[in-house]
Formats: sequence, structure tokens, C-alpha cells
Amino acid sequence: MTSATDGAWSPVGAFLATVSDDCTVRVFGTAAGSRRTEFRLAGESTGVDSG
Repeated sequence: MTSATDGAWSPVGAFLATVSDDCTVRVFGTAAGSRRTEFRLAGESTGVDSG
């Protein structure tokens, strides 16, 4: 796993989304601290937006 380069909290703080240099997005549930899902973006990542 690569290091996260950007991240954003969900509006109510229940989830944290991160993106890495390899364009992998990971979503974590904050209550249990577990990874909920992971997927790879096609193309270049420019960060994560919580809006």
C-alpha cells in the first residue's frame, strides 16, 4: 500500500476518503477504523473533495 497524498472527511465525519500517488482511492469507516472500499482511478488524481 502506498502513502496517502490527500484526504477528506465525510460531512458528518463517519468516513474518511484518501487518495494515493498510484491513483488508489480508499474509504474508511471512522467508527471501527476499517477500510470500507478501495478502487483505482483511471488517469491522474488531483485530490479528494468533501463537498
